[in-house]
Amino acid sequence: MQATIGTTSDELFAQIFDADNWARGGIPFEALGRLRETNPIARYERGAVDPFWLVTRHADVELISKDPAQWLNGPRTVLHNSRGAPKRINSLPQMDGAEHAQHRRAIQNWFNPTRIRQLEERARGVAREIVDQMALKGSADIVEELAAPHPLWLMCEILGIPREEHGQVLRLAKALFAPLDPDTGEHRETVMTVEEIFEYSRFVVQRRRAQPSDDLVSAVLAIEADGKPIGEHETLSHLLVLISAGHDTTASAISGGLLALIRHPQALRTLQERPDLMPRAIDEMIRFVTPTTNFVRTAVEDVEIRGIRIAAGDDVCLHYATANRDPRVFRDPDQFQVDRQPNRHLGFGIGPHNCVGQMLAKTEMRTVFAELVPRIKAIALDGEPRWMRAIWISALKTLPVTYELNR
Repeated sequence: MQATIGTTSDELFAQIFDADNWARGGIPFEALGRLRETNPIARYERGAVDPFWLVTRHADVELISKDPAQWLNGPRTVLHNSRGAPKRINSLPQMDGAEHAQHRRAIQNWFNPTRIRQLEERARGVAREIVDQMALKGSADIVEELAAPHPLWLMCEILGIPREEHGQVLRLAKALFAPLDPDTGEHRETVMTVEEIFEYSRFVVQRRRAQPSDDLVSAVLAIEADGKPIGEHETLSHLLVLISAGHDTTASAISGGLLALIRHPQALRTLQERPDLMPRAIDEMIRFVTPTTNFVRTAVEDVEIRGIRIAAGDDVCLHYATANRDPRVFRDPDQFQVDRQPNRHLGFGIGPHNCVGQMLAKTEMRTVFAELVPRIKAIALDGEPRWMRAIWISALKTLPVTYELNR
């Protein structure tokens, strides 16, 4: 049967896909939660983007994510893509089947445990340097001075990008992930940003071919599919994702995680008293913040879920953010609990398309908070946080705070 959309669902959709609403307070969890409880597989045909089914319960998101034979990534991938439009990018999030497996294996092999341990040492040093500088002052915009610089610095180092180009990388990433925000998208079409990053990626490739290394760019250049080197479009697409997603979503998790600690002072005290809880705290930050709120899949064949018939070729939006607040899986889901266990969050996705860089992201977050949290004597908001205008990636634009840190 087909789900019917009543007035209530219309009103909820209006809130959920209103970028101005996100700019006022981040992800509209209340509206998403009401839809999850009343209409967990809801049809959207209201015109802001092309039609799709919105899937909001944890079990359904997990079920679809683990069945790549029935649900494809490639046809649409993200909500703001038009149905049937040609793919401007062909990286891991857009790939399916054997192509995805071959490309993912090569990139994931680079992020092996030995290399992650090596990167952890560097990440800890960068975190200490940034926090030392913060300790000399009494106030800061956390987004600008901590959350963005740390993962940006590390990802650029991984890609062999020099310090003087970090600002360019940050600007391009923000324009790609928040094209609806006037401070980052600059009112440009997303296709323009993609072409800019492709052009910059060509420069990065040329530089690496002239000066070979064992960095991640070299690993991408070495990828083969069916025994042959991959094409330029796939190479540039991989670099686009690494240059942008490789740090931007981690930065959002760091700033959102600190905001959660500020708003839940008991959680901050608990973490200071129990530093052994840091790994659980990082997972809770990722669950609570969920920077990448959703991705799209396309049905290969007709299928029925919860009595709803989804036709072959229909798109479904897997909403990780609201699945991460599903009371069927998480006790007191709207509470921030640094000792939460178990924590089956979907902040990195699940199944064969889960985030290939999740161990690096957790390592970066752990080193930042392990350096910062023990040194906090006092911390408070210094004005209202500002959020990006968006409906896909949720990110703080500014997080002004006053603080006192041990030096």
